[in-house]
Amino acid sequence: MDSKTIYRKTERGTLAMRERPAFLSPQLRSLLIMVDGAKTVADLLQFNGVMGDIGKGLERLEAEGLIEASFRPATPPPAVVAAVAVVTPTAAPQASVPPKAVSATAVGMGLVAFQRQAARALLEGMGPMADSVCLRLERTKTASDALQVAENGVQMLVDSRRPEAAAKLRELIAQFAGG
Repeated sequence: MDSKTIYRKTERGTLAMRERPAFLSPQLRSLLIMVDGAKTVADLLQFNGVMGDIGKGLERLEAEGLIEASFRPATPPPAVVAAVAVVTPTAAPQASVPPKAVSATAVGMGLVAFQRQAARALLEGMGPMADSVCLRLERTKTASDALQVAENGVQMLVDSRRPEAAAKLRELIAQFAGG
C-alpha cells in the first residue's frame, strides 16, 4: 500500500454510512468516516494505535467495495497552495494579521473542510463514541447547522473529560466562524 494513495468513499460506502451494516465494526466505521478523498494513507496511519491496524482496515474497506483508491497528483491544486501561502509566516515580520484573527474564508475553509476537520477532532478525542455526532455533522447543509452540531460535540468532549480535544474543537469552531 503506497503511503501517497488517497482513498475516497464509493456509493456503497456512502450508503453503508447511513445503513450501518453488521460487518462494519465501530473501528471500521470510524475509519470510513475519516476517508474523505483528501487524506493520504500516511495521514490515516497517524491513528494506527487508536483505531487498530489502519492498513488492514483500509484493505477491508476496499475489499468490501466501500472505498476506492486514487493517487495524489504530482502538484497540489492552486487553491491548496494559496491557502498555505496565507497562513505561512513570512521571514521578515511585517504588519500582518495574527493567525487567530484570520477568518475561515481567508484561508479557504469552507463547510466541507470544516466538517472534515471537526469530525477528525471528535474522532481523535473520543474515537468511535463520536460516530453519531460525526454523522450528523457530515449531513449538515449550512454553516450554522454545522456550527451547532460541532458545539454539541464540544459539550460531549467536555462531559467525557477530554479538555484538550474540546479546546481544539472550540478553536476550529472559532476559526470557521470567522474570529
